[in-house]
Order: sequence, then C-alpha cells, then structure tokens
Amino acid sequence: MQTSELVKIVGAAIAHKRKLIGLTQENVAERMGIEKETISRMESGSISPSLKRLEQLAIIFECHLTDFLRQPTDDLHEQAITIADIISPLPAQDREEVVRLVAHIVGVLKRKTDGNV
Repeated sequence: MQTSELVKIVGAAIAHKRKLIGLTQENVAERMGIEKETISRMESGSISPSLKRLEQLAIIFECHLTDFLRQPTDDLHEQAITIADIISPLPAQDREEVVRLVAHIVGVLKRKTDGNV
C-alpha cells in the first residue's frame, strides 16, 4: 500500500468517526486548537495527520488509534469490531437493548430475503 492511499484511508476514517458522533469539522478543530481547514485537509487526504493529531482525534472520538487505519470491509469480524466500538460508550443495559434490536432487525431482513414478508 502506498503512502498516499494510506493517507486517504486515514482521512476517510476521521470523517466517518466525526460524523458518527455528530461533530462538525469546526467542532473538532476547536477542540484540537487548529483551523477547520486543517481538519478538512486531513479528511480529504490532502495532508497526513501526525501521530499527536491522531491521538487527539482518538480521544475526541473515543476510539483507538488503530481505528483510523481500518479500511471499510465486508469482513464479518471487522464489522463486529465496528459495532462494538459504536456501542462501547453505552451502559451494559443499553448495549443489551441494542443487541436485541439488531437481532430483531436481522430477523426481519432474513424473512424479507427469504420472501416471507
């Protein structure tokens, strides 16, 4: 993998994580003490964030540094890790509710796929 490709993957991950928690580029830039344009350039892959910046972003997004290096995938294990990361800030009881909701949705989708809807 070339450096430019990795920078784009990291940038896309930053944008995804930011949107996932409902922050604007301006919100993130303010928390980091940098310009909004810098966040925009990181997300577009125009510039490569330093490890210090990635660490700041991981703290803001409440995720792991390695999350910025993951590519979108069809791999079930990676998808499970993503879901676990999303629900990890919730209390245990709320996480259980999310699991019940996911099980219900999967049941509906399976019936739809099987033509039993």
